[in-house]
Formats: sequence, structure tokens, C-alpha cells
Amino acid sequence: WMRTNADELGIDPERIVISGNSAGGHLSLVAAGTSSIPEFEGVGGNAGVSTNVAACIAFYPPTGLDKRQWGGLPSLFGRGASTETLRTASPLTYATADFPPTLLIQGNADDVVPAAEATAMYDALLGHGVAVELHMYANQPHGFDADPHLGRQCADIMMSFLQRTLP
Repeated sequence: WMRTNADELGIDPERIVISGNSAGGHLSLVAAGTSSIPEFEGVGGNAGVSTNVAACIAFYPPTGLDKRQWGGLPSLFGRGASTETLRTASPLTYATADFPPTLLIQGNADDVVPAAEATAMYDALLGHGVAVELHMYANQPHGFDADPHLGRQCADIMMSFLQRTLP
């Protein structure tokens, strides 16, 4: 929709960036990694319009739901969710050389989404030659960027990343 309406919105359709925190970070990573997969294109009325994004930014995202050994899955997928369902919902599944440049930001004291989730995504993308950065904040919990000082730092990191990676 954004690409289709770029002129009206006054945006460059080649510089669309997707971002999110926690579950939103998870969804941003999935969207960034599935733009060329027909099953993920949907029926939103913009058939044939690219869903590629120029970059992805994800804060403390769940990334390997099929490998996840921590709480939350029963309430998210219901008890007995298949490994295939969890794999299909996992950003790690879509880590390929076609993934857009990605910035991951995580606290290493996160008790909701362990830091290993971000490092696994970082390693997978790096292994495919994707331009990826991981900024790990020492002793910071889930949602740490709500602190105004840390939030400002994160905004500065995001701006630097976008200036270096966007076309």
C-alpha cells in the first residue's frame, strides 16, 4: 500500500523501512524476509506491487519460535502447535542472502526475549552476507529503550544505520 501510494504520501518507494519492538520486531523481520514468497503477499488490493523493504530494524525480537525453549508459545499458538507452524512463524526461517540490511537492538538482561534470539538472527544473516548490525545493551531488560536516555541512544544508532545503508 505504501509503495502504491508513495507519490501521494510524499515518500521514496525505494527507501521504505520496517521497524518494530518485541512482537513488532518479530513481525518486521518476517515481513522483511518474506517479500518474495507468494504465500505471504496477501490479497490487499495491490497485486503485483513489490513488498520489498530497504531495511529492517528490530528491537528485542523473538526469532526462532521453533527452537524456543522459553515461555509464551502456548498462549500465542495454542497447545500442540506443530513444529512446521512454529518454523513458518520464525524469522530465522527466512534469513537468506536476499534479506534487506538489518539492525538488531537487544538488552542482555531481557527476561521476556532472551538475548540469544537476537544473536541467532545476527549470526544467520551475517552467514548469508547480509549487512546486519547487533547492538547489545549491558544489563538491560525487555523494553529498556523506554528510558529516555537509552531511547535517544537507540534513535541515534537507528539514524546512523539508515544513513549508511539506505540507497
